[in-house]
Amino acid sequence: MALSGLRKQDRKEVDKKAEDFIKGAVVRASIPQAGAVVQTPKSEKAVFKRVIFSLTQQVSDDIDRLSLVPRTFRTNRSDVVKAGVELLKKLPEEELVQLLETVRQKR
Repeated sequence: MALSGLRKQDRKEVDKKAEDFIKGAVVRASIPQAGAVVQTPKSEKAVFKRVIFSLTQQVSDDIDRLSLVPRTFRTNRSDVVKAGVELLKKLPEEELVQLLETVRQKR
């Protein structure tokens, strides 16, 4: 076996290769204007609370079916429930009360 390729490279040669590599890199960062305030993104993780509640088999099946509707992204049961809550929050109070009463009577 030949080990001739394992010699230590000349420092100038390494520096030249590194400089060529750096020059070939695409710059994607924007340079802030003089005096501009640069805000660093917050690295806060969302806190989720696990909740258990009872559903009829039909409602559970409906949630599963609704989670499969999107074709361009994946979603889960929690996403379906969150979307439902968002829609309920937008209803006028009178309509919300009527809907909740209807659901309650179906128990």
